[in-house]
Amino acid sequence: MTVPNIAERIKAIREQKNYSQTYLAQELGISQKAYSKIETGETKLTVDNLFRIASALETTVYELLNTDSFNIYNNYHTHNGEGISINKQISEKTVELYERFASIKR
Repeated sequence: MTVPNIAERIKAIREQKNYSQTYLAQELGISQKAYSKIETGETKLTVDNLFRIASALETTVYELLNTDSFNIYNNYHTHNGEGISINKQISEKTVELYERFASIKR
């Protein structure tokens, strides 16, 4: 999922909940202008900020990323230290092995 897609998803969830940008900015402890830059994709999101936004929107990071828990997200750093998440699908074989292991543990 690209940064613009994440930003669009954050905006869509905020609007579904009828929250204003000002309200979310206050919840995050930032200005409305700074929050607006998140929704336009101008501000790169760190993993920490993604969790803070999810909390303020009373949702999960999975919901913000529009995915399920069978994905892996790697965080790497750019030249300015901002984190970016990259989506990698878990293989069917890994899921199968995980399910077999989970059934043994029961």
